[in-house]
Amino acid sequence: MLQLPFSPKESWSSPVNSAIGHVRKIRRRAGHFLSRSSKNKAAHSKGGQTTKSLISGDLHSGSIQDVWATLSAEVASKLSKSVVSLALSDGNIPIYACSGTAISCQEGSGTIFLTSASLVRAFYDTEEIYDNLKIEVRHEGNEVYKGYLAKYDLDKNFAVVYTMESLDVHVVLSEHLKDRYAKKKLVAVSRNKYGGLITKSVMVGSHHNSNRSEVCHDISVMAEDWEGGPLFDFDGKFVGMNKFLAMDTTFILSWMSILIIFKHYLPTLQNRILKRLQNLKRVRDGEGPGELSDCHPEVHRGGLDKEHVEYLNSLGYPKPPVNVLDDGLILAYSFEENFGFVYGEVIKKFPCDIHQSVVALASFKGERRFFACTGFFIEWKGCTIILTSASLVAESGDRNKIDENLRIEVLLPNEQRRQGTLQHYSLHYNVALVSVNDMDFHARPANMKLDNECPPQVAALGRCFESGKIMAVCGDLVDWTGTLDCNFLIRSSCKTTKAGIGGPLIGLDGKVIGMNFYDKKIGTPYMPWDVILKILACFENESSAAEVGNGSDPSDAPGWKIPGDGSVKLNRWPVPLPYWRPHDDVEEQEPPEGCEYQCTYRNGERWCYR
Repeated sequence: MLQLPFSPKESWSSPVNSAIGHVRKIRRRAGHFLSRSSKNKAAHSKGGQTTKSLISGDLHSGSIQDVWATLSAEVASKLSKSVVSLALSDGNIPIYACSGTAISCQEGSGTIFLTSASLVRAFYDTEEIYDNLKIEVRHEGNEVYKGYLAKYDLDKNFAVVYTMESLDVHVVLSEHLKDRYAKKKLVAVSRNKYGGLITKSVMVGSHHNSNRSEVCHDISVMAEDWEGGPLFDFDGKFVGMNKFLAMDTTFILSWMSILIIFKHYLPTLQNRILKRLQNLKRVRDGEGPGELSDCHPEVHRGGLDKEHVEYLNSLGYPKPPVNVLDDGLILAYSFEENFGFVYGEVIKKFPCDIHQSVVALASFKGERRFFACTGFFIEWKGCTIILTSASLVAESGDRNKIDENLRIEVLLPNEQRRQGTLQHYSLHYNVALVSVNDMDFHARPANMKLDNECPPQVAALGRCFESGKIMAVCGDLVDWTGTLDCNFLIRSSCKTTKAGIGGPLIGLDGKVIGMNFYDKKIGTPYMPWDVILKILACFENESSAAEVGNGSDPSDAPGWKIPGDGSVKLNRWPVPLPYWRPHDDVEEQEPPEGCEYQCTYRNGERWCYR
């Protein structure tokens, strides 16, 4: 049986760290990879043996035979063993099929595959409620194995599937390509829904144009079978996973990105599979299953009833993937996830009345919620208005436009709900002003800190739209930089959730120093109040929301900029999508616990002080 590219007793992080270190050394050399291999095509058939009869199952398509004939028997065997077919169905009704790439296989810990997030979108992007979802895994031969969805990320377009059985696979990360591959012919490998092997010679598409809709509007030129399959050079070195294929061009998730994904996650998943196997053995032996932890308050076991699923749908959340995901699910990146301490403790911690200025907002498409965030009252042009994030109204899938069909609701500090009206916005700076209709609540504008003196400690505040809870978490101002485009952002070490987007950052005296955004890993970015004042000054010269930077410029340039902004493109403000995951699948904490003052961040990468 083929194993991981290291001994089971060794740590997974060892080969990953060495690989990452190797890549960093390569990048230092003028940003280029090592020179290409000097091997020529004659080397592909080295050994003199062709591969026509090597692989079990049929080889499909005429051009495939030409690709396959150039490979040595050893390389062809590796390619065949590295890929599986993943077929999603509801009972006996097919829904979607793609390929999977073998990442790990150890005796007693099952087999783990990486694939495209399209497998998940197939049942999320529909109003259907499935009762009997299942994933069928086919490798070499006619055996069909049950697959389990372990993890997925719709933003990064990947999913992880595993089987309880340890299959005879080739683990792709054991040999990866260190040369440049941008202009190199590669071999794409996949299996169709019946397990038949398919290969194709392809070129890698541009990294700057890796969105399906941007690449090709004609879906007929794309084939689902290829998604999630591995890519190799003709020497059998792994290059990456095929995210999707358009004609003869592939768009990939590189081997380096895959190493980073699995660096901390793989041992956790292997341990989970081992526990499941132990529980199955106990059941077969007539014993009860082992204890299951319910440490997370929102753990869902055994699926959800139709009423609960419909409720989650009304909040804009995806359906839980019944039967294909491990028991013990939580909904990650929801707008209801709390942070810090709540209400009574906020009042005790901050004796000022800042909590009376903080509101929650939500936008709706019909009766289905679209987005939720925090806002706070400010005084502007002689009246009281809500300052918040423009993500509230940014169009889904195209954050350079607003969705003009959205309805806005505001949850006031007295728990009354009122309709809100968008008055002004800037998608470039992610700032919006919302007025409240028919408000009989005496709104209190927040007290602003007008000097440039940095407070010794700060707190990020937010209010949950569904529960009305006000939350706060304390931290320090830090010199970290992340991956958001906007050059005016500063960061605090406060750790918030999506519910805190648009909320105020305050000093412990209760004075507001800026408005918060969100980073799922590295602290909390915020826009300083002096920058917001410049944005508000631009709003004063506009008569309606539509006149202020509506993102309709086809050049993708901002409609207007404040002084000192050298941007040539609209800033991007990504917000992670909610998704279901096992309760024990915990993402790596940044900064690591106990290391808060031992490291810094530059462009999202951790650097440790020496």
